[in-house]
Amino acid sequence: MAMNFDEFKEKVKESIRDVLPEKYQDAAVDMVDTEKINSTYTALYVRPEGKNFAFVLNMDEYYEDYAAGQKSIEKTIRDMSGIIQSNKLPSVDMSLFRDYEMAKENLYIRVCGVEQNRDLLERVPHHKVEDMAIIYYLRVFEDEDGSGSAMVTNNMLYHYGISQEQLHQDAMGNSQELFPPRLFSIFDVIADRLREEMIEEGIPEMMADKLIQSYREMDQTPLIGLTNEREINGAGVLFYPDMMDKIGRELGSDFIVIPSSVHEVLLMPDNGCTSANELKNVVSKINRTEVAPEDRLTNEAYHYDRKNQVFEKLSSYEVRMAETDRAENIGLTPAKTDMSKDVPPKTEARSGHTTAREQPVKKERKSVLKRLEQKKAEIKVREAGKEKTQGKLKENALE
Repeated sequence: MAMNFDEFKEKVKESIRDVLPEKYQDAAVDMVDTEKINSTYTALYVRPEGKNFAFVLNMDEYYEDYAAGQKSIEKTIRDMSGIIQSNKLPSVDMSLFRDYEMAKENLYIRVCGVEQNRDLLERVPHHKVEDMAIIYYLRVFEDEDGSGSAMVTNNMLYHYGISQEQLHQDAMGNSQELFPPRLFSIFDVIADRLREEMIEEGIPEMMADKLIQSYREMDQTPLIGLTNEREINGAGVLFYPDMMDKIGRELGSDFIVIPSSVHEVLLMPDNGCTSANELKNVVSKINRTEVAPEDRLTNEAYHYDRKNQVFEKLSSYEVRMAETDRAENIGLTPAKTDMSKDVPPKTEARSGHTTAREQPVKKERKSVLKRLEQKKAEIKVREAGKEKTQGKLKENALE
């Protein structure tokens, strides 16, 4: 009969030294429940005596293989020992968790959804932006195979002896250096896949290129992807200093933000072609059917107002514009919008009634929503590819 997870952890903790060489016999062995965005896991830490680093293994992954009958407990523990002895696991300098002077050059930000991480956010310093939260990470190692990180906790902040404001400032400053932003065309990603499919169906390459070019010329509302250069945990790039203003200048307009996953967000100019409800439905469907639970951000769409430098939910922006229109119609200066009121928008492009003037807008709206649906397949392929990379595996093992 297979052991449950608690029994499995205890057996590993008791036995791991028995299968390690003599130099590890006095090593400190600990099991630590480790929190990640949208999930938790148990880590095994093995710290050799007199050393300031520890080897880290993800117990959940090993237990999955054991519980599925793929390995005996003895074989599992021997495999753990082999990994430690191979030195393929990263060694973590534990001083990073105590000495802020060592830590501050390795700080950076990530972003998560508030709703699914409420318990986590009680234990970590964070900065809320609408229904998202900026949280802080510490890069603990980096080599040719990838990088490892640790979430900054309230306890770490206390031992660092600094304020959350300083932590935020330093992490923001480092993020752009450690993980530079990357903007890319979603159309190009979809077009590449579409071209491959055309050629597989027997369409000549020249004809496929002409068709792709014709689609490109009809693309009235470009979709832009935003992530970091590694394309992992890149949604936080949106909150880099001055990033939204830079995007607004690049697009030449206000813009809408669609949270594809914790790894990237999608951006498009706000030309009134889509409503908050429509986009929220699409985002919810993509999250439900295509994005792994641990990679989900939120189900909302957001808006950036360039003139007033306001980032808010798209639904809140629609309410604010409706209030402004009403105030202007009766000759009043609009008061501060009460976002708790559910006021239906009255602008033509966002109303439910279709006028003759709105027909082109409705047509473009369908185009945008169709491309968002096409994005689902690309998300699944992209995320599957990331899971197979060594860097991704290492990062999961350390967070």
